Amino acid sequence: MSLVLQLLAETGKRVSELVGSIPAYVAVKEKYEAPRERIDAAVEAVTRAYADRTPNTADGVRIDFPEGWVHLRASNTEPIVRIIAEARSELAARRLISEVRSAAGL
Repeated sequence: MSLVLQLLAETGKRVSELVGSIPAYVAVKEKYEAPRERIDAAVEAVTRAYADRTPNTADGVRIDFPEGWVHLRASNTEPIVRIIAEARSELAARRLISEVRSAAGL
């Protein structure tokens, strides 16, 4: 809170003005049933398909795009794959999910 107060004092702006200057993003989450071995193959396929984008494979695979990012990972408790995308609009996030889902063969 002290950092927020300091920023308010330094800029002379209201909180609403500061918040309004931050870009808004939309997160979309989808899940698909799949056996674990199919999910592992999907993660590998996406990692290969987007190797030029330096995929992060710490937990499934995350791909960063200029317009947002997509994370594909297996559930730890269910036989499903979760695909999460974040972009400037819901339509853009859904397009990213569709693109990555296709590359994954899901």
